[in-house]
Amino acid sequence: MESFQPSSASTHRPLQRNEIRIVTLHSASFDDPVFCTLDHVVLDGPRDDYIAISYTWVTTNLHLALTYLRNEDGPRRLWIDSLCINQRDVAERNAQLPRMRDVYAFAAEVNIWLGDYGPKFDKRAWMDEFDCLEDDARIRGNRYSEISVTSVMGTLLMRPWFQRMWVKQEVAVRNWKDDGEKVKFFVGHLSLTWPILDGVCGNIVHLKSYLGLMGWQLRRGRSYESNRFLQIRTAWEAEHRVRECPMRSLPQTMPQRLGYLLSRFVNFKVTDPRDRIYSLLGLLHGPGEVPHDLAPDYSKPVDEIFHAYAA
Repeated sequence: MESFQPSSASTHRPLQRNEIRIVTLHSASFDDPVFCTLDHVVLDGPRDDYIAISYTWVTTNLHLALTYLRNEDGPRRLWIDSLCINQRDVAERNAQLPRMRDVYAFAAEVNIWLGDYGPKFDKRAWMDEFDCLEDDARIRGNRYSEISVTSVMGTLLMRPWFQRMWVKQEVAVRNWKDDGEKVKFFVGHLSLTWPILDGVCGNIVHLKSYLGLMGWQLRRGRSYESNRFLQIRTAWEAEHRVRECPMRSLPQTMPQRLGYLLSRFVNFKVTDPRDRIYSLLGLLHGPGEVPHDLAPDYSKPVDEIFHAYAA
């Protein structure tokens, strides 16, 4: 599966009710070819036998991710949208998209692939930075808000993943009080948990020097909206506060919530305009709550989809 494109329709056997596909990423050394196989599992509740991958959807980026994420001493079981959903089958894409909420919510972990180490900093710089952040978190008793921001972390926050519209659903459906340690950001072989990166981002609003570091301008009357991580965290917190306490002041009807979410994340990017709506399905509805007449359909024109959800 070097190209990660099905060579024929037979690569994906039809899915039965409540089934999803899982990729087994077979063990190998770093320089060996990537070898994957697919099998079917029933998804009807939390599972501890797969990890959901969130990444910027580019074939070469996925190949690099699998090269880094595989083990040398045993297979890993992963859910990866471009491999586990038959992208050539529009009907299957339509049927599986509403299930993505459950796929990410029920996974043992969510691993977020941010890319290789990059040309600006080598592996040693990233390793020193990640080790320092983890040591600081332990020393300070996980008071992550005291963690400082460096140029290495500033570069990380500018990675394309933080601009994707889909990422909000992929992390916001997790249990926001208890699941932070199970959401992990990967750069090469290295990883950080959500709480540590959350602490780094929280400090941005207190560090004026960070503006000069990243070349950002702060508009009058606005906060650091360029820091998309904080916007993603807002989606995570708002999602669960609405469900824990429905009488809070956040928008309650589906059109109201859609308008609220679209306005909050207008600067995030999609490849298909339909995904402005579809990427928010997991935040607009709970499991099994998507009305039949609003079910995803990539054969419909964009204006029809927006009108249906606004009605």
